[in-house]
Amino acid sequence: VACFAQPHLQQHSVGVHGNVHSRTAVLITVGSLADGTAQPAPENACQAVPASQEIDLAETISGGNCSLRSAFILANVQPREIAVTIMVRSGRIFLSAPLPALTGTVQVVGSIPRSLQPSAQEDVDNSSALVGQDDPETSEDGDPFYPHGDGRSGPSSAIGTVLDGRSQFQLLRTAVGSAVHLRTLRLENGYAMGEDAQSSAGGSIHSSGTLVLTNVAIRFSRALNGGGVYSDGPEFEVRQSILTRCEAARCGGCAYVALTGKAHFDASTLSFCHDQCGPQ
Repeated sequence: VACFAQPHLQQHSVGVHGNVHSRTAVLITVGSLADGTAQPAPENACQAVPASQEIDLAETISGGNCSLRSAFILANVQPREIAVTIMVRSGRIFLSAPLPALTGTVQVVGSIPRSLQPSAQEDVDNSSALVGQDDPETSEDGDPFYPHGDGRSGPSSAIGTVLDGRSQFQLLRTAVGSAVHLRTLRLENGYAMGEDAQSSAGGSIHSSGTLVLTNVAIRFSRALNGGGVYSDGPEFEVRQSILTRCEAARCGGCAYVALTGKAHFDASTLSFCHDQCGPQ
């Protein structure tokens, strides 16, 4: 797998409290919606490119065969001082198993639907979303998570990248000491009803590090604890996102946050979640 990271390259990223950090950084683009088993990526399937290197993102993604699973594997072998940005094309990715736990400083940026790209270049410049090549499948009620309501709560833009656990798998895990920012993603049909601490907590996400969600929608997920998200890391922040229609057999229908950590919800919606500790 090719890696071209250079120590003088810098990227500005947003921290858990909105503060800006400058770090050595690389970019990985995901152009494949396929998901294989958790095996090492084929040689050169994914590349970690210096964030300052000029590339045609639309061309790179539309013609790329890097899968999200392979991108996670590549991100995890980067040196600890490297901040990794993974940009993912529009479309639905059906997972065949939980994704590898992210271990470093990583932001995963999804796409807006192709049909909503009049301000595409502005979105890319602001790192808010990458314009997708294909519109995602919509839910049964036809709602692709466009902005709704009074505009003060919930997703701030339409979300075109969907991770789907098939109601069989937990989608995403973050390791102790990690710092992960998810942006413009839908996580659906997660399932964590296993017997160990990780596989039974967090239907869509189990976070043991610092986790930030921005413009993220989580729904239709189940777990013993934390139907949508389970966080036992130091910090958990949710901005302009929605957690809805998730269920926990025990506690935390939408989200479960351990007493050892801090949580902050800003302009976000938690709705129609259920657990055995009481309705949320």
